[in-house]
Amino acid sequence: MPWGLILIVRSFALAVVGAAAISLSFASTASAQVDTDFNYTLTGADPVLAEHYHNGCTLHATSNNNYQTRPITITVSGTYSMEDRYATGDASAAIISGSFNPASPATGCVLSIDDGPVSGPVSAGNYTLVLSTLGDGPGTYGIRLNGPAAVVATSPTPVPTLSEWAMILFGTILAGGAALYIQRRRLIA
Repeated sequence: MPWGLILIVRSFALAVVGAAAISLSFASTASAQVDTDFNYTLTGADPVLAEHYHNGCTLHATSNNNYQTRPITITVSGTYSMEDRYATGDASAAIISGSFNPASPATGCVLSIDDGPVSGPVSAGNYTLVLSTLGDGPGTYGIRLNGPAAVVATSPTPVPTLSEWAMILFGTILAGGAALYIQRRRLIA
């Protein structure tokens, strides 16, 4: 009568069957996929593209394709998928390698979506996510990226500006300096 022992630890399995047969196997573990949602609102003040992205980095001519860009970082290379979340309008989006050129929107396109989920290989690195519409104009939209790691939305480098109080102080000093200059000119003349 055969006897057996099976020992399973995480993704490693050891089976002993009978007195002389040993079977060793490794179970493949599927890596968890991570969803990253990008929700955005487009207004009439946003720039307009003459074309919108379609699946496979192709473009279709339509009108009123407002868009926004966001710098993103892909931290882990792998297969990523994109899907339209259909908030209040039909979205269109593309992952662009490097910076985005609105005069040539397909340049550097790695992955784009119009309808239905699309997927493809994306290497780790810095990209520009172009979020657009399909001629729906202003509205609320959503895109979901799914892959082996979260897609990190990086902040653009902030432009230093003066606070409101600093502007008031600067204006006061400037006005005082102008008054002093005028006073001295009158004394010399």
